[in-house]
Amino acid sequence: MIDQEIIDLVNGVIDMWEEDTCLLSSCPDHSHPAFTIIIKIADRWEGERKSLVISTILRRMQRKMTWFFVILYNIVSKEDQPKFTEDMRGKVKVYTKVWIDWGKEKGYLNEQPGPTGKFPNGRVNKYDEGELAVGVLIDREKNVLIIDFNKEIGWLGLTPVEAYELSRILFQKAKELEGDI
Repeated sequence: MIDQEIIDLVNGVIDMWEEDTCLLSSCPDHSHPAFTIIIKIADRWEGERKSLVISTILRRMQRKMTWFFVILYNIVSKEDQPKFTEDMRGKVKVYTKVWIDWGKEKGYLNEQPGPTGKFPNGRVNKYDEGELAVGVLIDREKNVLIIDFNKEIGWLGLTPVEAYELSRILFQKAKELEGDI
């Protein structure tokens, strides 16, 4: 299963959970099958794939203030969870913000692939859309690395430091994939 398939699977199950429990004014139904499925998906994997499940849930929380943190309580180890105080109890906005801040601090919420619109080295030419956040994914079934630009790219300009960093990431992912062989 490639990373995008995991993201699609988690989002699909979350959509089902949301649709079936949207009329509930309090915390969504924990006995709903989708809740259990999401937890089982996360528990099935460790490392990179489990991180992908956590990142997907956190991204959903960024888009919509919701009770998804309840899922996180069930899949993130107790010692790794953010700390909450008694006065935060029942405050969805506060819980959501704490989990999102935790996700950023732990590296679960890195930028999505695609142009950022930022120009740290100035605009290169009139076609420049700004720096480009890329995702480097592993497709273990096909034994390939995928560089995800999240759009069609005509060209790529890199400073020497950026070129070295990209090569370091590619080398690291290639070694990780090679270890699976």
